Amino acid sequence: ILGKLFSFELLGIYGVAFNLAYLPSQVISAISSKVLLPTFSQLADLPRETFRIKIWYNRQLILVVAALMLTVSTAFGDFAIFILYDERFYEAAWMLPILTLGIWPALLIDTVQQALMALGKPNYNAYSQLVKSLNVCIGIPLGFYLMQRFDNGPLGAVVVIAFNDILPYLVITYGLCREGLSFIKQDLWATSLLLTLLMWVIWARYMLGFGYPISGLF
Repeated sequence: ILGKLFSFELLGIYGVAFNLAYLPSQVISAISSKVLLPTFSQLADLPRETFRIKIWYNRQLILVVAALMLTVSTAFGDFAIFILYDERFYEAAWMLPILTLGIWPALLIDTVQQALMALGKPNYNAYSQLVKSLNVCIGIPLGFYLMQRFDNGPLGAVVVIAFNDILPYLVITYGLCREGLSFIKQDLWATSLLLTLLMWVIWARYMLGFGYPISGLF
């Protein structure tokens, strides 16, 4: 889809931003598949509330670490572009913070969806992937053409891609609630932590004279 909306040059720039942005997600996904799934499978026969509490405590530290990682990469990721790449790729600097922040819903999913697999409920994961695919097919072109009215179609497409996991997150959360494994309060707490950290770090960055992470947009 992006190949039809972006020029070849812009597609390469986007690829740089995407690969850097999703490094934290790849780390959490690896932990999820190699550590969390076996652990949850061993605990799945426990009473549901006991199972939920054990997941809660195992997940807490992971979410704190993830929030710290995303705070640093969102607030300072543009510096990585300026240091690692030449000026041809500088446009990736504004894409990177948006894409990085957007993986937060995916991290929330990755740290808990294995519980549904451990319970033998893979259908919710399938539904979430279906919703995600539909969002890609419909949302990216729509976002691009809406923002094209303001001469910034790429911004619309990047925002849709970045937050493409919000609807899948809602599907997984619904499935967890159906199975008696609600983590909504923990997700709200972790999201509040992330946003608070981001607010203070970006404010400090601005006060030190380094501007905002998405200054390249303006």
